[in-house]
Formats: sequence, structure tokens, C-alpha cells
Amino acid sequence: YVQNPARAYAYYELNDKSAYDFEINVPMLYGTLVHKMLADQLKDWEPTDIERKLLFKYGDENRGLKTALVNFTETGKKVMVVIHQLYDHLDVVFDEKNIQRELEFNGLFHGFVDFIDHENKIIIDYKIVDDRTDFNKAWNNRDSRYDTWVHSTMYDYQAFIYQSAFEGYTHYIVAVTRNSIRSRVIDMGGVLYDNVLIESINETMNDIADYKSGVKKPIVADDGSSWSEEHKPFELEVF
Repeated sequence: YVQNPARAYAYYELNDKSAYDFEINVPMLYGTLVHKMLADQLKDWEPTDIERKLLFKYGDENRGLKTALVNFTETGKKVMVVIHQLYDHLDVVFDEKNIQRELEFNGLFHGFVDFIDHENKIIIDYKIVDDRTDFNKAWNNRDSRYDTWVHSTMYDYQAFIYQSAFEGYTHYIVAVTRNSIRSRVIDMGGVLYDNVLIESINETMNDIADYKSGVKKPIVADDGSSWSEEHKPFELEVF
């Protein structure tokens, strides 16, 4: 809703599944492979025809994985190394409580928790990112300015939702680049005290209520998607 109110409204309220009909690409598939590896789901995974074409050279399983994907196991191993290092730093014992859980919050938000440790009250999200990622400076499309990587990707919103749903838990982001395998651990505990973020979330939730009641009409924002292009308001050019 923050990025494109009309698109989100179409998906969640009008049941227009085409609004978020993502076209999967190799970087997205790379992240999927790492997540499934860490959740021990690869052996049961049956890729779609489109995924199979992206996975293998010339779409042929016998030719092996595409070069851009062969490194995913090393990336997955790095994620686990960083998680163990984080546990050592926190002086708590790591145990195999590695579960992927679907999360609903207030009937408005939906997502997945990559790793949740109920005993130590720890939530960890793995983010597999581009090698060129600058964690300190990233372009924020919403505000048309540079910002931190966490805010430009709206992961601070996600962290607020997780920590609101699981009271007393601390949320960490473990970000690992695909090929250079650089890593960054980000403690997201401060989002619960970010008044600017809280105000923005409250405004968004109020807007959603207004969209549902018909008080406001959700606007189409240019988020670069094909859906937005197809549904943008008609503009008459004046010469």
C-alpha cells in the first residue's frame, strides 16, 4: 500500500491477482534456491517450466545449472556461518529451530519468517542481494532520494510488523551478496521506537481503512510495474 495504493487495493480487495503477477528472473530464483536450501525444501521442490528454463543451461537439466546460479550453495553456507557468529556474539546456544512460517498480522499484512527461535526470542530474515549493494546508501524510489538500504527496501516496515506480532522478540537481517559473498548483520530492534516510521505505518493503516470504506480512492503510483503502466490515469497531451 505504501508504494502503490491502487495496485495493493486491486490485489487484496478486488482479487486482481495480476496486480502482483511477478515475472521471475535469475536473481529472484537465486534467492529462492538459497531459502529452500536453508529450509531443507530443495529435495521436495518441483520447479515450474519457467523456473526450469531459468535454472538450467538451455533449459536442459542434463547441462547443469546456469553459471549465474552455481554459487547458491556457497551463499547458503555463508548465511549459516553468519547466523552462528551472531549467536556466539549474543552468547546464546544455536539449535535447529529453523522454520519458515507464514505470518498474518491484523488482517492487513502477510509475509514469511525465515528463521524464528522462540526460546531466545530471535527472528532472522535472510536477504540475498546484488554484489553492488551499498548498505549505507541506496536509491529510495518512494521519496526520490538516497537513503539507507534498509529504509529504501522497506525492510524497516517489515521488521516493525514482525516485532509487533512477536512481542519481545529481536529481529535481525542477515544480508549476503550473491557472488562476492559479503555479509552484513543488521539489528532491527530500534524500529519499534522510530516515531517517523510509526507515524507512516499508522497513516497507511488509516488510508487502507478509508479505501475500504470508500472515503478515499487509492491512487495509481508509478512503481515501474507493467500493472501501473496499464492502469495509470489518462493524460491529455497539450501542444
